[in-house]
Amino acid sequence: MSDAGLSMGVEEEFLLVDPVTGATVARAEPVLARARAAPPPAPDTGLQAELLRTQVEAATGVCTRLAEVRRQLRESRALLADAARAEDARLVSTGTAVTAAAAPAFAFSPGERFQRIAEMGGGVFADYEVCGCHVHVGVPDRETALAVVNHLRPWLPTLVALAVNSPIDRGRDRGFASCRVTEKMGRFPCSGVPPWFESVAAYERELARLVDCGAMADTAMTFWLARPSPGCRPWSCAGRTPWPPSRTPRCRRVCRGRWCARRWPTWRRGGRRRACRRRCARRRCGRPPGTA
Repeated sequence: MSDAGLSMGVEEEFLLVDPVTGATVARAEPVLARARAAPPPAPDTGLQAELLRTQVEAATGVCTRLAEVRRQLRESRALLADAARAEDARLVSTGTAVTAAAAPAFAFSPGERFQRIAEMGGGVFADYEVCGCHVHVGVPDRETALAVVNHLRPWLPTLVALAVNSPIDRGRDRGFASCRVTEKMGRFPCSGVPPWFESVAAYERELARLVDCGAMADTAMTFWLARPSPGCRPWSCAGRTPWPPSRTPRCRRVCRGRWCARRWPTWRRGGRRRACRRRCARRRCGRPPGTA
């Protein structure tokens, strides 16, 4: 399934938890050190830190075939899972922390950018143990990327409904099928469905405005559900964590059992998103009627 100009890649975020209590543990640095010591699935595969030390991320390289995406995801998961087990932790794919820690200590990962975000956001980020699955699809240029995002806007709520993955946070049923989106990401002014932008220049002006007023640490920090990827040709769309939503009644009502993770693994969902973006990129439609 190769298609010139429509390369893709997938990022998956995970929590590290205690094997007995299920509470999150801040062991990202030793886990990543162990995992990176092994041969990577591909030269451009990445095993990376996230905002908090209770999280890690696996990113595939640039792929043109779904079979390659699947292989890299599977091998990256195995590397991280083995490394976590060696550090007396377990790798968990879930939108939010399911079990509450007895004495939570949220520690930010090292690095100048993470520390800048911590200083800027304070308590807003202190308990932001949120994981997602991000699909990147290559398009010819940023104009096409923005046109695709504009076209996708009306469908993002539907995709979010299909992607519910976090009814429980720290031992409590939050009353939402996906509190990751409604409660966690919803605290930020640059989250949810992105605005409609008439041009790349308008999009970049809005990013600069958000940074200038202190809503973001930099232009790469948006939490929009779909966006042109900063600094490179592909654009990314925030997907869902591959955690079986069909296990909760609330999620079954939304998903009707048709889109659970068991039937649609991450690599296949990435392929569906790539097909959607191929169609959007070809149409490159203008402003949808009735939108602001």
